[in-house]
Amino acid sequence: MSYKALYRIYRPALFEDVVGQDYIVKTLKNAIDQNKIAHAYLFSGPRGTGKTSVAKLLAKAINCTGSGKIPCMQCENCIAANQNVHPDIIELDAASNNGVEEIREIIEKVKYAPIQGKYKVYIIDEVHMLSNSAFNALLKTLEEPPAHVIFILATTDPQKVLPTIISRCQRYHFNKVDVSDISSSLMKILKKEGIAYDLVALELIADLADGGMRDALSILDQCIAYNPSEIKEEFVNSVYGILTTQEKINLLKEIRSSKVKALIEKIKAMEDTGIDIKRLTNDLLNILKETMIYAYEQDENLLKKINQHHAKSLLETFSIDDLLQYIEVLQETSQKYKTAFHPGSYFEIAILKLCGLSKKTQDTKEKGPTKKEKQVEKINEEILLEDKEEVMDDEPEHPEEERNIEPTPQQEVQQDINEPLEDTFLLGLLTYAQKEYRQKEEVLWKKIQEYRLDLNYGKSANLLMDVKIVASGEDYLLVESTMGAIVKTINEHEINVELYQFLKEVLELDKMIYAIDTKRKEALIESFMKHRKQDTLPMCPKITKHECKVCLSKEEKELQELQDIFQDTLEIKGE
Repeated sequence: MSYKALYRIYRPALFEDVVGQDYIVKTLKNAIDQNKIAHAYLFSGPRGTGKTSVAKLLAKAINCTGSGKIPCMQCENCIAANQNVHPDIIELDAASNNGVEEIREIIEKVKYAPIQGKYKVYIIDEVHMLSNSAFNALLKTLEEPPAHVIFILATTDPQKVLPTIISRCQRYHFNKVDVSDISSSLMKILKKEGIAYDLVALELIADLADGGMRDALSILDQCIAYNPSEIKEEFVNSVYGILTTQEKINLLKEIRSSKVKALIEKIKAMEDTGIDIKRLTNDLLNILKETMIYAYEQDENLLKKINQHHAKSLLETFSIDDLLQYIEVLQETSQKYKTAFHPGSYFEIAILKLCGLSKKTQDTKEKGPTKKEKQVEKINEEILLEDKEEVMDDEPEHPEEERNIEPTPQQEVQQDINEPLEDTFLLGLLTYAQKEYRQKEEVLWKKIQEYRLDLNYGKSANLLMDVKIVASGEDYLLVESTMGAIVKTINEHEINVELYQFLKEVLELDKMIYAIDTKRKEALIESFMKHRKQDTLPMCPKITKHECKVCLSKEEKELQELQDIFQDTLEIKGE
């Protein structure tokens, strides 16, 4: 007897054998039990998901004459169907029978009664390959076939099937089979075949199958031919030109180390051995993505492609920013593969780009910040992070007096919130900021997240969630955001009024709020340094607070609402 492929040997003989299409199986079984069988079905979905197998099962089940379980597998009709010799189950391939003449031949034959079974079933595979003329010829028969005829149409491309055909059928969409379902099915088959297996290897085969059970069995068949006694991960990798997970992680670490010569040689060796560069790129993306997920959640159960040890190993080498940069570069490269004649060249360029990013990061760490960056950083720490008395101990105890500045009276420097913030005004805010205010308000700032979903304060809370306090004075806050849009929004008059009320009512801060972006903050600090050396820092700016509706506490608001509702009928005790 000639050899039969695994997908033919293990084609589902019962509805229970169908993998990953539970809702379709349940619906069809119920229809058979209730004798509510439609005259036409359309099965659509990706390749290898069970469309033709379920069509044959349905044809066998509706012609089964046994009692009890359907199909019974013992009656004359079931035996004939299993041997593919049933005269009333007719299979057609629309790819090779796509003309009007073939459809007319079917139309001529449907009027004859079944020879052996109860129904005459026509299974037309790849029905989207029929010509428009053939579709039109089939329309009338498909709409009103004889009572003994059932059509089952199968296609991987339902968009090409005429809407008039689809509307005459019950449509069932077959989903891609889940990796875990494929792995379980392969496990059962290997146990029947008496072949040892590695669970990781089966998961790899299931992943390669891309949701197709038939593809998974074909891959398994090839792996058994490679090593009939055992299925291991390295055998699958060898057969299909795939790197192991550890090899992929080592590759990422080599990129991080910027070993350009070794990497170019390795890529060439990969191409020579038939490694799929497109798949490798996708696998590297998945590894980086899962590493980021683990960095945020520290939950091993969320990892599918790598394990906890792999994730920890990568996090020792890569920062979150590094991971994001690598993902961005590899995603761009993956998009370019669609039009690439030679994907290997694009992959090499991506690797060189990543090496450049890694080398730039390493050089920055080795050289340290530039003189200008050191100055800006020092001033940033002095003004915003460290106590002024500690970092400026060489100055007089009262620096304001030394500069002949009277800090208490408000000076002429004034800022209209409707106008762009002036440098002089911002310098004044920095000059008279106090560390104690900022530290206290940074603690209060954490309270903002509690109001993100609040109907009244949600808008303001979400706007302020990701901003950072730069400086804080007696009646003002200066905040920083990396996003220019947020800065612009905070400084808009109407929004600024809402934020002022939010700060007053929620955080009990009666302060104006002003926003700048990161780039301007750095320039501002540099300017501060220059003016301080020249002893030309500006006077204390005049802060004009918003004239808004009376800001009430929560209890006062509730009382006000009650008074509005009941007006004069409400008597307030204690007044």
